[in-house]
Amino acid sequence: MDAKQGSPWAPGVSWSDGKDRFVVQTYGTGSDALITRIRYYAVTPDHFLWRADGSTDGGKTWIRDFWKIEANRAK
Repeated sequence: MDAKQGSPWAPGVSWSDGKDRFVVQTYGTGSDALITRIRYYAVTPDHFLWRADGSTDGGKTWIRDFWKIEANRAK
């Protein structure tokens, strides 16, 4: 996906591996950029888990579980 000026989307790439979905995105540019490695898993029609590792040094080191989400469909 490509970000457009003013769009909330960050450029990235996504793929599937079995039942898991992965997205790698970069927010910002240069030394201020944040790279995220996101994994969607345990996906059902009413629920999913989402974990993102984050790097602020171009991918040299990673902060595991920088963000985590557990989502449930509202009833």
